[in-house]
Amino acid sequence: LEKTGFKIYLPRGAYYMLADFSKLGFKNCYEAADELLRITGVAAVPGGSFYENGGSSMLRFCFAKKRDILQKACIQLQKLV
Repeated sequence: LEKTGFKIYLPRGAYYMLADFSKLGFKNCYEAADELLRITGVAAVPGGSFYENGGSSMLRFCFAKKRDILQKACIQLQKLV
């Protein structure tokens, strides 16, 4: 995620992480999630789904996946750069 322009927040024992996409130019988290899926095929949950006042520049990524799936997602995310 960092290699594609996201600022990540490392979790402490969770199976997901939040990442700030503000450097990627999307107007909000909903557009970012939609475009990320359209461009790369990688799904993320808009940060606004978790915060009443905040999360508009965040996406939530689940990494409770098999290694080969995560490696494929990393390759797909390179389409953003």
